Amino acid sequence: MEPGVICVIGGGQVYRIEVPGGRSYLFEMPHLCFPTPLKADYSERKLKEREEMRFLQAVSLWCQQGKRVGKTIRDVALCVYES
Repeated sequence: MEPGVICVIGGGQVYRIEVPGGRSYLFEMPHLCFPTPLKADYSERKLKEREEMRFLQAVSLWCQQGKRVGKTIRDVALCVYES
């Protein structure tokens, strides 16, 4: 067996984003990966297809608008964006 490299990229700031309709999602945004939805205990959260689409659209808009943040509560920054 030849040696290989395993690269695990994780970690990053934890944010909360509110999507149209009033639902909010806690997520982690590593510098080199896609956003990861989180449960309240910070474990990974699996979203249903429709939820995932709304979440990714909101995060995409937030990123395109400069990743502005509002209040930070318990190390969780609130995302500020225009929908």
